[in-house]
Amino acid sequence: MAQLNNHLEIMKILPKTNCRECDAATCLAFAVAVKQGHKQLSQCPHLSDDVLGQFEVKADQVDQGAEDFLLKLNQQRAKVAKIDLLERAERLGARRQGDKLAISILGKDFVIDAKGMMTSQCHMNLWVQRPILDYALACQGAEPSGNWVAMRDLGKDGAEWARFFNQRCEKPLKKVADDYTELFEDMIQIFAAEPAQEFDADIAVVLRPLPKLPLLICYWKDDGEMGSQMNLFFDETAPQNLPVESIFTLGTGMLHMFEKIAQTHGK
Repeated sequence: MAQLNNHLEIMKILPKTNCRECDAATCLAFAVAVKQGHKQLSQCPHLSDDVLGQFEVKADQVDQGAEDFLLKLNQQRAKVAKIDLLERAERLGARRQGDKLAISILGKDFVIDAKGMMTSQCHMNLWVQRPILDYALACQGAEPSGNWVAMRDLGKDGAEWARFFNQRCEKPLKKVADDYTELFEDMIQIFAAEPAQEFDADIAVVLRPLPKLPLLICYWKDDGEMGSQMNLFFDETAPQNLPVESIFTLGTGMLHMFEKIAQTHGK
């Protein structure tokens, strides 16, 4: 994958139409924003997936992005501190643990206190913490229907986030499965995978990153004639229990977990 090191290199692959569909005034302004880390290359609606797959950007302000993320995480904690978490236990599919709330995340308990702080026996991935707090705040308690749909079919927000989700979650997760197939199968078992035998895929499992937000993973291995394929599906009720942007963040957090395990234990 070629690396774009400055805004002029980014400009070379942009359509230069100044269409403003990315919310930047000009293509040049968009290129500068991408270089600074304020926008993602995939936010240009006129770049094809093939082009996006060929380039990556060396952004300037990664640390600022992390600071912004932590700021938003603390804002979510403050909102959680204003609600009665225990009263929401049934709605969330969680259980009370003294004066705290225990939520099962991929088969592991994450415990939230009244101030929105979390503890768990497993690694506390910051990218997972924020969607958990969003879930505590926004979950309507909709029971999964069993009707699986792609990100693009999760309403208007799903359609807007679909390509970004494909680039940042589905494709990188497929690479993990391609490079570490046996380990990938072990990993999904660690995360309490449930077999989904009704789906015609080499690997078809349901994970539960949140109690009322199941995720279906379908992976087809490279059979020598057709390349491998990875598709992620959500229950159609997902947006009722978690905002689509947080569903994307949750997917990114899960990807980081898979990648870290693969890098640590893969051969």
